[in-house]
Amino acid sequence: MVDQSQFAEDDASRISGPRTPEQCRAAAELALAKGEPLAAYDRTSDGLRLWPGDVRLRQLRGLSLSRSGAIEAAAEEFRALAEGGAADEETLGNLAQTYKALWLRDPLGGSATEYRRQASQAYRDAFDRTGGYWTGVNAAAMALAEGDRSAALDLAGKTLAICQDKLLREPEPTTLEAYWLRATCGEAALIAGRVDEAADWYRQAGALPGKRFAHVASTRRQARLVCGLVGADWGRLADCFVLPRIVAFTGHMLDAPDRATPRFPAALADAVKREIAARLDGWGPTTGFSSAACGGDLLFLETLLERGDEAVVVLPFPREQFVATSVDFAGPEMRARFDAVMERLGELIVASAWGAVAGPAEYAYANRLFCGLAKIQADLFDERPVLLAVQDEQACGEPGGAAEAVETWRAHGGEVELIELRRLARRALGAPGDAGDEATPQLTAPLPAAISTAPRQDVVALLFADVQGFSKLADAEVLLFVREFLARVAALPRAIGIAPLTANTWGDGIFAVFASVREAGEYALALAELVHGTRWDQFGLPAELGIRIALHAGPAFAVDDPLTGRPGYWGAHVSRAARMEPITPPGQVYASQAFAALARDDADGAFACRYVGRTPLAKGFGTFPTYHVARRAPRGPAAGAS
Repeated sequence: MVDQSQFAEDDASRISGPRTPEQCRAAAELALAKGEPLAAYDRTSDGLRLWPGDVRLRQLRGLSLSRSGAIEAAAEEFRALAEGGAADEETLGNLAQTYKALWLRDPLGGSATEYRRQASQAYRDAFDRTGGYWTGVNAAAMALAEGDRSAALDLAGKTLAICQDKLLREPEPTTLEAYWLRATCGEAALIAGRVDEAADWYRQAGALPGKRFAHVASTRRQARLVCGLVGADWGRLADCFVLPRIVAFTGHMLDAPDRATPRFPAALADAVKREIAARLDGWGPTTGFSSAACGGDLLFLETLLERGDEAVVVLPFPREQFVATSVDFAGPEMRARFDAVMERLGELIVASAWGAVAGPAEYAYANRLFCGLAKIQADLFDERPVLLAVQDEQACGEPGGAAEAVETWRAHGGEVELIELRRLARRALGAPGDAGDEATPQLTAPLPAAISTAPRQDVVALLFADVQGFSKLADAEVLLFVREFLARVAALPRAIGIAPLTANTWGDGIFAVFASVREAGEYALALAELVHGTRWDQFGLPAELGIRIALHAGPAFAVDDPLTGRPGYWGAHVSRAARMEPITPPGQVYASQAFAALARDDADGAFACRYVGRTPLAKGFGTFPTYHVARRAPRGPAAGAS
């Protein structure tokens, strides 16, 4: 988990404005270190208005654009710097990297060949000018991708010599450069076709102290790309890259004291915990995703922490409310164990941070969040996640419960590892029968009263959009806007076959609600393409009309609006979506972490959500993880980063 206290530095420059270029650079670098590329872009743009010739600020603006998903704009920034005379490795290497990212984003597209050629040429130019090893090894790999094996071997040999020379002056083994020098030696040897030597270098890099899972994942993606280019057997390298197994977890809660028919008695807790530990031991290092209810969840989290593994925890609503509904019933000892786990976890993800009705939709929403986040993390590692479940297979699958989570995971083709409570109880406690024994009563449970009487909510996808340039329209242009712009937006659902549950406008604002994140994402991208692909000046409107679109998903109440009599959706999640739209860059579609997680959990969309950092929302609504939404590229070469 990320400890946000490390980012508690005084950001006074955000309030008063930077007084020097150094202050502005420092503020932008801090934002990038915190994973806030949009904030970094704002810092650099503010500074460049005062110091337009500052090369470092322009580099940082290019980096912020690249990390926020605006790859084309980043390429323009670095290209302008290079054409202006900047010849350092930071500028030239990042220019090359943007071309490579554009190639890998759509390797089968019509521009792929040109992007690949530009990346190869730019990396070669950067290496020739600077002699830097990271641009050298990328130049070698891209020469291989271009089919120039002779140049690839020459560049790989030179890069290997540079790295080996640096290793003679060994940096501290805990430094990041110590890792990259060995990983680069591995890639250079692999490009030359010396697979055993490459494996040795990769293992050396992976054996260095400290957990560098993101770097290992990046190295592995690049190694797989190079393996494909040289025709090497990936199986000879696969075990060089040790990454944690991504495990989502769901499980029944312990039995409440007034439960008539036992399902998960407290006496079974130790046996369940031993079984969880045995499964995790078979997988090695693990990153777990779960909630924290008193039962299987809590035992899973305790086991992870005892092993030194990492955990990502999603609560359906704030901690105090969660404790009252899902922890305190089990007694003071379990409450103390819950508190001990929470103290060691660091940051939690709260699905509905403003308080919520403790209904089935909230529990199901939290389940989908941590399952989707597990899949997103597994995607970064090119791994297949597993769902570990502590479940009675004969229990009814109440909404938001373990059985529903298992059914949903399996429906999307996921692997499930089951710890079956009845069989475990028979072994550990001598309980009669097994899962198929008629002597064992059917284990079902009515929903708690606090849940079963809650007002109904539905998990829906929410879209807010704002038209850039509307406030500058004259009265006559406003009429054209309604007749030409809004009419085309109104026709979009029919054109793409996706209709919102409800939609409304307020001047330049558009609000729409969809039944699924898949529909909302595809509609949002089609809307962005419509607006930015139309020449509005031919209709008498400003040519620069644009749109910014924000997406979120969460439980909301479907209630008719008393003023209009029309159906509407209400709730705190609607407000959260509205706060995202003002910080979205024009021309882009951005989404909340919740939307991205649910989109990945559905696993059937035609779009992808890419993490771009934590972003302060409008009107002091907090800072939230933000994702860039784009069309999913066709499958091609494995993406690599360096």
